[in-house]
Amino acid sequence: MKKMFNFLGIIILVMAIGFAFTSCPEPGSGNPGDDPGVTTGGGSLSAGKWSNGYIADPQDTIRYTFKAAVGYYELLFNNRSSGDGTKTLATTYSITYEGGASGSSAIGMIVISSPGTVVITVKPSTSSIFNTGTFAIAYIAGYDSDNLAYPAFNPPSPTALKEDSWADGEIARTSDYIWYSIDVVAAQTYNLWWNDAYQGNKTMTADIAVQGFYSDGTSITGLSSNFDSAWNTARSFTPDRNGKIFIRASINLLASAASRLGTFGLVYSTGTTRPSTLNTADAVQLTLGEWTEGAISSISSVRWYSVTAESAGTHYFWWNDAGQGNGNGTVDVSVAGYRGNDTEVFNQDHGWTTSRSVSMTAGETIYLRVASKNSGETGNFSLIFATTNTRPWLQPNNTVTLTQSQWTDGEITANSNSEKWYSFDAAAGTSYRIWWDDYTEGSNTKTLNIRVYAYNSNGTQIFNQDYGWSAAQLFSPTASGKIYINVIPYNSGATGTFGIVYSTTDTRPVVPAPASSTTLTVGQWADGNISAAGGEQWFSFTATAATQYIHFGRGTLDDVNVRLFDSSMNTVGGGAANLYGTGSNSYAYRSVTAGQVYYMKVYPYYSSGYGVFRIAFNESTTAPAQ
Repeated sequence: MKKMFNFLGIIILVMAIGFAFTSCPEPGSGNPGDDPGVTTGGGSLSAGKWSNGYIADPQDTIRYTFKAAVGYYELLFNNRSSGDGTKTLATTYSITYEGGASGSSAIGMIVISSPGTVVITVKPSTSSIFNTGTFAIAYIAGYDSDNLAYPAFNPPSPTALKEDSWADGEIARTSDYIWYSIDVVAAQTYNLWWNDAYQGNKTMTADIAVQGFYSDGTSITGLSSNFDSAWNTARSFTPDRNGKIFIRASINLLASAASRLGTFGLVYSTGTTRPSTLNTADAVQLTLGEWTEGAISSISSVRWYSVTAESAGTHYFWWNDAGQGNGNGTVDVSVAGYRGNDTEVFNQDHGWTTSRSVSMTAGETIYLRVASKNSGETGNFSLIFATTNTRPWLQPNNTVTLTQSQWTDGEITANSNSEKWYSFDAAAGTSYRIWWDDYTEGSNTKTLNIRVYAYNSNGTQIFNQDYGWSAAQLFSPTASGKIYINVIPYNSGATGTFGIVYSTTDTRPVVPAPASSTTLTVGQWADGNISAAGGEQWFSFTATAATQYIHFGRGTLDDVNVRLFDSSMNTVGGGAANLYGTGSNSYAYRSVTAGQVYYMKVYPYYSSGYGVFRIAFNESTTAPAQ
């Protein structure tokens, strides 16, 4: 194509403007270029040659230069808005002059009145959501020159689509293009559907637009625009030639902020009925009562499984992942179940503590779609089904090994798995006792009420109990092997700390003192700081009299509980003392043994409380001097 300009008109226009400004780039083209993940490009341009660039951060810029004599130059861009369709960045630019150069620019044309260096600064367009990615830049001399031809059309890493088989994809960055290919026959009509956040079966999270290209980069009639939907009605096209075509999926320009990243699906057919989204051909058949291991190996991978009912009745499904499970799973997955007609029967994140049940007829097949819950995560999981609502045993591979007669502290947090697993090796005929220390019954140092299960290595349950402090759980295995201990919150979703221990004696091992505490000196104030809600701080002192007074000084934390323990972590003097205000509300006393070490736990009276305070002890109701 040849751009024709009126020579005199351009001179008048440029001289009237008198300065360089940012404009919409002229059409350009280029090879797809590498996507290095960091901003690259820039440097000296050569006339008539494309230079690829990549901007990884919307705030980044890239500087290009070329030497210019007096005359006219045309600046060309291959970017998201104009080019060969492979570049992903929406660009803008500015022009300045160095080395004695002077000139003006308008509408992609540069008029040089004094020779020197032209500087083009390229940056992402601030008005576009596509503000990272690839582009190419070039220049040619003369205002009446042929535009620079595109290099060979070469979409990066296309995935070949199979007829009637859905391909799942994921867009990890808003500007990304995902490419597919189809081998087509001229004059054959093809129908293309996609499943996304805008229209689909509600399993996808990205709102996409789709466009089609022949192998020479020209658009395909019927797919020439960025169409934003094709779920209820297919996009039909009839190629005018044999060979490979390319399908480009990208985020829809009008996508909401919540759907500018995520998953989608594509399928094509020469038939007119949309293929089922259930990839039944790829589904792995599950066996009743047997755990099946699986893996999410890439950011866009999805795993399909199937279950066929041998007889009518309710079937129960469980899965073991990083979100809920016995510690074997390394990726948090969501699982959706479908009948053969695409009807969804469940779509859940968790399926370990509570099963997901489906009523099935004899011979009916349910399909399970397993995908990463969080975009981009990979790892292992496992799943199983049964005809009774008792989860089959799955041996944990990643347990904390308990040491005889030594307490092990544990914690379940909002960001951790909802249970903890422990193990120890047991000998046949030996009696073992297991104790635990929790919020409801224990040393008063723990914050979580727990339930504890114990299993033999074959999965046979030994006990299932809430309490294990005053009386141990006693058992004698009939065969040597590993014992597994499963700890879960007594109340689902609760978080906090606990301790657990086992022994072959009938005496509960002594709970160890806190590993770290601030040592107090009699009659001297010490500063305290509980930096987060729900926190605590430990202090220790050596008793100097038979009665010790504990004094509290208010700071930003003005209401606390104080609990005293002896060196065996037995509570001294009953429950916690609530200290606040002034006078008798600001101190408590406890009967102790002089010369013995005591530990003091300070924690906010209200669970939302935190802040700084002071603490002291002496032998009087009168607080130490400030």
